[in-house]
Amino acid sequence: MAVLGIDLGYGFTKGVVTGSQEQFLCQSLIGSSLDRVLSGGLFGINHPDDIQVDIERGGTSDSYFIGELARRESTDVTYTMDENKIDHPLTQVLLCAASAVLWPGKDAGPVHLVTGLPMSHYKTQKAKLEENLRKLDAKVRIPGKNTGWVPVKFDRVTVFMQGYGAAYAAVLDENGKPRDKEVLQSGGLVVVIESGHKTTDVVTFETKPKFRPVDHLSFSLNLGGDNLAQTMLRVFQEKAGAQCPASVQDQWTYEGQLWYDGTEVNATRELDQARERLGQTIMDRIRARFGDNAGRVSTVFLAGRNAPLVEQPCKSTWNNVRVVNNPQFANAEGYRIVGEMLERKAAARSQDKIRMA
Repeated sequence: MAVLGIDLGYGFTKGVVTGSQEQFLCQSLIGSSLDRVLSGGLFGINHPDDIQVDIERGGTSDSYFIGELARRESTDVTYTMDENKIDHPLTQVLLCAASAVLWPGKDAGPVHLVTGLPMSHYKTQKAKLEENLRKLDAKVRIPGKNTGWVPVKFDRVTVFMQGYGAAYAAVLDENGKPRDKEVLQSGGLVVVIESGHKTTDVVTFETKPKFRPVDHLSFSLNLGGDNLAQTMLRVFQEKAGAQCPASVQDQWTYEGQLWYDGTEVNATRELDQARERLGQTIMDRIRARFGDNAGRVSTVFLAGRNAPLVEQPCKSTWNNVRVVNNPQFANAEGYRIVGEMLERKAAARSQDKIRMA
């Protein structure tokens, strides 16, 4: 069974699929679609970052711009910081778009979706989200991305904990085998820190007597890229005397430079200071939660778009700090790895039943 690993992040939606190097990445923004007069001819069409999604479900048909295209062209662009992802329209629209782009093809057979929820919402929202995703039955078209309508319906749905996806991607390779056996047998604690837009998730494993999670040292902090964004939006207001336009807020937050009202607004110094303060705050909160156990940490893996925020504070605290490959995709990749491990176990059980019959 093919596995789709989709990370429905507050900042970006990321996705990967079994047997393909293709990845899905777009900012978690949605807006109404409209006719694009200048989309063809001299100006070209279907820029790789431009995603329009047409969805038919429940007898209705809707069309949206998402990600970069919504940011640039929609007049009603929206994103969500809502803690309840279950019933929010953003969830299914972005999920449908990612699924349609990555869908393994008509002959691939059944599809297993693995996605995640923040640790703090996992227990209360997991069952309902799984139920909603199992019921999803839609036809999806991405003009310019595929040749027609894709039937998006999942044969199996697994909702995992955010942070744990990144943790598995950090310690296991794409085949579910340990990347570094010495790390997993060190005797110390292995910590995975995944810093995203709204939260920073911390997952801790002990390595002896066997490799397993440590629940009381695994937690979620409400600190991430959104805190940096709020700081930088206040800086823009002070420097430009106006609110930063929604369409360029991400650029301003991560670059600190923007052309506005006939001049360049520059806050690179303030951005560096804000990044340093936020990274140190995150590290201080983590240290406080670890207490005396901080001295037991042998290896730290950093993941998420905002891994650079905490890299230097982590290195000032612990010796063996590593940034995972492709950190922004760590949760999605971990979801895929977990899904494929579950499928291998299911196949093995089926073979056992056949042999016993």
